[in-house]
Amino acid sequence: MQSKQSLKSVIIRRLLAIFIFALLIVAVVLIHVERDLSRTKLKDDLTVVSAILANRSKAALVFNDVEAAATNLAVARYHQSILQICLFSGDEYFFAEYRAPNTRLNCPKKTPEINSLQANHSDLLVLKTPLNEDGLNVGSLVLYSNLDYVRNTQQHVLVILVFVVIICLFAVYLIAHHVIERILHPLAHLHAAAVKFTENVFSLDRAEKIKNDEVGELVDVFNNMLDNLADEHKLLHLSEQRFRTLSEQAPIGIFLKDEQGQYLYANKSWQQMTGMQLPINQVQLDQCIEPLALESSTESVLLKGDSNGQQNVYFADEYEFKTPFGQRKCFLEKISPITISDGGLDGYIGTLLDVTELRQARLSLEHLAYSDPLTDLVNLRYFKEQLQKSIKQAERQSESLAVVIMDLDNFKRVNDTRGHEAGDELLGVIAKKLNKVTQNTDLVCRMGGDEFIFMLKDVADTQSMCWRIQAMTNALATSLKTLTLPEMTASLGVAVYPDNGTDVSELLRNADIAMYKAKEKGRNQTVYFSQEFDDQIRQKVRLEHKLRQAIANDKLQVYLQPQYSSITDGFSAAEALVRWFDDEDGFIPPDKFIGIAEESGLIDALGMAVLKGVANYWNEYEAQLQAIGIQRIAVNLSARQIYSGRLLDQVLSIIKHYGVSPERIEFEMTESVMMENTDQAIEILKTFKDAGFCLSLDDFGTGYSSLAYLKRFPIDCVKIDRSFIQDIPHDHQDMEISAAIIAMGQKLGLAVLAEGVENQAQKTFLEEQGCHLMQGYYFSRPLDIKSLLKL
Repeated sequence: MQSKQSLKSVIIRRLLAIFIFALLIVAVVLIHVERDLSRTKLKDDLTVVSAILANRSKAALVFNDVEAAATNLAVARYHQSILQICLFSGDEYFFAEYRAPNTRLNCPKKTPEINSLQANHSDLLVLKTPLNEDGLNVGSLVLYSNLDYVRNTQQHVLVILVFVVIICLFAVYLIAHHVIERILHPLAHLHAAAVKFTENVFSLDRAEKIKNDEVGELVDVFNNMLDNLADEHKLLHLSEQRFRTLSEQAPIGIFLKDEQGQYLYANKSWQQMTGMQLPINQVQLDQCIEPLALESSTESVLLKGDSNGQQNVYFADEYEFKTPFGQRKCFLEKISPITISDGGLDGYIGTLLDVTELRQARLSLEHLAYSDPLTDLVNLRYFKEQLQKSIKQAERQSESLAVVIMDLDNFKRVNDTRGHEAGDELLGVIAKKLNKVTQNTDLVCRMGGDEFIFMLKDVADTQSMCWRIQAMTNALATSLKTLTLPEMTASLGVAVYPDNGTDVSELLRNADIAMYKAKEKGRNQTVYFSQEFDDQIRQKVRLEHKLRQAIANDKLQVYLQPQYSSITDGFSAAEALVRWFDDEDGFIPPDKFIGIAEESGLIDALGMAVLKGVANYWNEYEAQLQAIGIQRIAVNLSARQIYSGRLLDQVLSIIKHYGVSPERIEFEMTESVMMENTDQAIEILKTFKDAGFCLSLDDFGTGYSSLAYLKRFPIDCVKIDRSFIQDIPHDHQDMEISAAIIAMGQKLGLAVLAEGVENQAQKTFLEEQGCHLMQGYYFSRPLDIKSLLKL
């Protein structure tokens, strides 16, 4: 650690160093200048001396007086710097000399060159003076001088400079100390104020502004900074107080961690939820956390953009927690990193939410979303998802699976006879039994109503698949016996992957087709899908589309089959029969499209089209029809029409539009239609009877109506089904049944009409039994209106 240094001493030391350096430069310059000046002065003095001695020595050279010359040269002894003087003659030979005491120099024999002399005596000053007399060179004088004068002068100058430097340094120190004291005095106040502020951020002490100069401006800035810091600390303190108050009052857990993940703070809610208190034992806390057995519980990193387009990162984790008291909870924890300005990590802040009840509610919702509330089996949505996954798995492993749709036969009877509660109870028992007999890898689902769907995996062996399906039907029978309910059967349709479909919708569709084919074949059986069924369905859909277009475009024709009366020996009425001649398929028999019309809901439109055709016949051909004995025309009604609630209004609107009397229209309905809802049917028929329409019961003997119901029906006529007539006179039982129906009708005061009369023997038998109304090919086939009127 470096020792603390005073700013003042640093400034003074640096000022002194700078000043000393400057003085040294000045001193060096002065010494060099003084040396040059001293050398120049010495040289000037010696030049004058040399000139004087040269003038005085000319005569001695002329007269060749060596002694006189030496005497003249000896005058140089009075100049301390002269070491030696050599006098040379005109022919450049040595003539005389002067040598100072203790001088070891010797004059050369001949006059030397001044450059060589200076080079050989670099520490001496050498001057050469020529001696001329009347323009002739009579000799030369060479003077040798030491540089003691120059050195002595430099030493004196150096002493003076040192003295001056010392005085200047002392003066500079005093001046700098005084100036720096004045300059640093406000800074000392700044320092004192800063120290007090660090000790107490809410201190009101501020630095004193002494002068209105740059330092004064600095003091103002510093005081403003302290004010701002104090305000910020107040706001920070207030924010911290608010955070602590909010945190302590918050219903969720709030905590702080350092960058190593150690807990620094946790509010009361966190401590109450976890059952732990500060300081937190991290090891104990980790032991309380248990992995959540949900796919959605895995830790995830979520990114959210703020208003500035930056990314805020937080971690979300849902986990189970076992408190130290043994209580199990489910927590949702969210943690956000706390970063400083340079991007470094400074810790974490997080929240903890107890989502135990929420998770239980979510699980309940998931259960409701994927299960049937009545049977607790999985619902169709979940079944489809699992079937899709199983198809992909079977595709990867080259395996087969089967989809089985089971529909309970005549389940409506249970609801009608025992009530809907009993029906629901039965469905629950069946579901439990079916769920037990399915393998662990299989899946059973309630599709809705009384339909169940099964997914059977690994059905490569057809025989084992049949056994598994048989186990389902056996479980169904067992469940029924348990409830002591009427015997019930089921119709099953099977579609196998990949033979009968490669996706969910195709397999379900084909299994449904096979199931309905089982119902068509008499119920209580299992039918495996084949392509033939699909072709039939497609043909059905095609016919439905064409039928819809035919009804809309009025392409159907109404034929009439007259009814014979043996009393008048002529026609008395007729039955309206619809005929369809398609441009593409030609004649399409009624038995091919009537059923389609009933299934698709087109039977209403079809029935109204027939009624309009009949009403139009009466409007246009009433006189001609009556001329051949036809007094009324019968129109068949379906169950859908009868129970629609708007049939009478529609009928009255049509006959009013065409101006037809109700007595000209007869409506036929079958026993099965009447028995679907007997009381309602009777009320509806009474309204038709009151409106003036004639009513008849068609196909009598094929249903299961009782005489009690028959007595209540407001009908005018009973029609014996052709199935009892076609084998007369060969089938004695048919003859007895027909005779009984005729007698019953007569006793009840009802007209009786026999359908399907095709020969004279049948006609004769019926007349003998008192049945005078007949209908069949023996009398006439169904004809179009124009052909009928020609009879």
